[in-house]
Amino acid sequence: MGLPQANLTKKTLMFKKIFGNSSSPSEPIIPAENFSVLKLTIDDSLVLATINTGYDNYPNKKFYPWYTAVLMEVGDKNENGHPTNEEAELLNSLEDKIT
Repeated sequence: MGLPQANLTKKTLMFKKIFGNSSSPSEPIIPAENFSVLKLTIDDSLVLATINTGYDNYPNKKFYPWYTAVLMEVGDKNENGHPTNEEAELLNSLEDKIT
């Protein structure tokens, strides 16, 4: 049996409107990496942000709407507020494991 074609078309349009078009992402799935490092001061604290600007004009954003931010406080700082060499090694190792 089944539903009449008109009802199927209405339901399909409704689902596309609610959940978006079901087409697949285009290539490249992952854009070329282009990192920028920003140095900021927030609440009198030094902040370094690494941003992959390869996603600026990424055509597949609608397929991957997630965002992740990781905020960490530096435990062992030098006189400029930067991590000491030992602390930097730990932070770099953690970054490598996350990414």
